[in-house]
Amino acid sequence: MEHRWDNAAHRSAANVDTYPHHFHEGYQSNIRPFEPKSIWEDTLREILNYIRDKIKHSPSSLL
Repeated sequence: MEHRWDNAAHRSAANVDTYPHHFHEGYQSNIRPFEPKSIWEDTLREILNYIRDKIKHSPSSLL
């Protein structure tokens, strides 16, 4: 499983509203819009919150 934030201009992401910014959720082919914030720290905070929530709700989580 893959979760990846990306700004590469892939043709497969060209139909995403936030192109070239996008997010691969679960699989390379599952592409969602992702708009970075104007302040990079806010973007990082949003990404880290997403990761924390994924870990927190993971069946294998030890937290």
